[in-house]
Amino acid sequence: LQHRAIDAAGAEHLFRTELRIFGGQLLGLMLDLSETRRAAGDLRGRFEELVDSVDGIVWEARLGGRLSFVSRQAERMLGYPPNRWLDEPRFFAHRLHPADRDWVLRHGVEQAKAGKPFQLEFRMIAADGREVWLRNFITVSLDQAGAASLHGLIIDITASKLLESERDRLLVAERQARAAAEEAERRTNLLAEASRVLAGSLDYEATLERVAQLALPALADYSIVDLINELGALQRVAVAHADPALAPLARELRDRYPLDAGWPEGIAKVLRSGNAAVMPEISDQHLQTIARDAEHLRLLRELGSRSAVAAPLIARGRQLGIITLLYGASDRRYKPSDKALIEDLAGRAALAVDNARLYREAQEAIRARDEFLSIASHELRTPTTSLQLGVQSMLRFAQQGALDRAPAQLVQSVLETAERQSKRLGALVDKLMDVSRISAGKMQLELEPVDLCIQCREVANAFQAELAASGSTLQLELADSLVGEWDRSRVSQVLTNLVSNAVKYGQGNPIDLIAQREGDQAVVVVRDRGIGVPPERRTQIFERFERAVSARHYGGLGLGLYIVRQIVAALGGEIQLESELGKGSTFTVRLPLSRPARN
Repeated sequence: LQHRAIDAAGAEHLFRTELRIFGGQLLGLMLDLSETRRAAGDLRGRFEELVDSVDGIVWEARLGGRLSFVSRQAERMLGYPPNRWLDEPRFFAHRLHPADRDWVLRHGVEQAKAGKPFQLEFRMIAADGREVWLRNFITVSLDQAGAASLHGLIIDITASKLLESERDRLLVAERQARAAAEEAERRTNLLAEASRVLAGSLDYEATLERVAQLALPALADYSIVDLINELGALQRVAVAHADPALAPLARELRDRYPLDAGWPEGIAKVLRSGNAAVMPEISDQHLQTIARDAEHLRLLRELGSRSAVAAPLIARGRQLGIITLLYGASDRRYKPSDKALIEDLAGRAALAVDNARLYREAQEAIRARDEFLSIASHELRTPTTSLQLGVQSMLRFAQQGALDRAPAQLVQSVLETAERQSKRLGALVDKLMDVSRISAGKMQLELEPVDLCIQCREVANAFQAELAASGSTLQLELADSLVGEWDRSRVSQVLTNLVSNAVKYGQGNPIDLIAQREGDQAVVVVRDRGIGVPPERRTQIFERFERAVSARHYGGLGLGLYIVRQIVAALGGEIQLESELGKGSTFTVRLPLSRPARN
């Protein structure tokens, strides 16, 4: 029994009495506990002072139960008084950081059940809203009944965490700076090497192959180069693969499946915007969508098209085409950060392609000039020779004083030859002058009402001799009247050049000259049934000094169709050519009936 008693001096004492029964006798022992209790109170006070001096929160709890003790450091460290820790259910759990709560509670229980000391690092939300990093050192003890008790010490590690975070940030920044420097060096070296390789030749085809090989294997597993042709369409001109074993597949893809604006879908966007487009991932489903047939899909899969970037080839403000780089077997992927490097590389490639193209055009211009000079010399020499022969024959009579005895037939022949050849010389000079005026932008138009049908008849009459000599006939199909605001002499020049071209290349077959009205336009068609024009020459024959056949077989300066196109354009019209080798050519001119707008 425990009980209190008052001594003679009035002081209160705490007694513990133990009773035993022996042989029917009651024996007792009464002990005064007052001194022991005071000693225990003093010991507890000293313990609490010691605990409070610890720079951390000392706590104890039953496993799965509430906290049974929390030191006063809990309030100084987190702002919550000890009684809240002890009295509020799940106080500790509710103050854990939401991102840490589940794993701390789960991991804590698992470690406690193992019965070994452990520690946890986590965040708690302080009373003032601060996020505080804590480290909890925990030991587990079992009582005689086997119940587990937890004892712990929680210390504040926020400052060390901040230092650690700052150190990590600095390390990351250092790694990023190092990586950026290495990337910049790699980029500089790559671009320098690209410039060196591209400057190695001005041969057009060799340059295109160099462009295709440029990014392999550093920036692509394989590459495709497409250029814009004369018709404004993309034409695939070069394909290269880093793996020699797959290079034939890449060439087969180029030859069997020309460019489709849907592959990859970034190409159409590049054409419209003039900016590079990145496709980080190309799925097999996407390959199935764009494949034109099963064989196409097989080639795409074997080449391993997994990621792509397409960049425009732009030089001197002109879009020349597109270079497409692809990752496949290497499992690399393009990132948005690759865009700037690819565009820089494409810019250098475009400059090389443009330089090679300009060089080729310059060489072709020199060739055309030399050929023109040769042809012009021949064309000018022929009438000059005829004139010289006629003049020399008459000069001999004059030197002998027998000019009055020269046969009349001879004199007439010489004069007719002189007139014919002087007209021919005049026409040649006029063509050269027209080219000079057109090049200088000084071709003048004298617009007036002109009946196109009358002009067609006049030209037809003028060609009677040439038609008879060639064996061709000129069939007219004209409207009753077709009047428009045109330059009379220039319209006649267009008709003359087109009919002359038909007579020259018509091989003696019939020629059609048609003039009809279509809406607010006059349409002139000149059709021959001669040699025709090869497909690759159909745009070039409208250029200066160009022709569809060798000058050795057909005379002329190669200026007629060039002048025709320039005159038609100046009159606000257009000219088109349809031709088939061995079956002839059809030139169609469309002219507006009203006065063309002036710039």
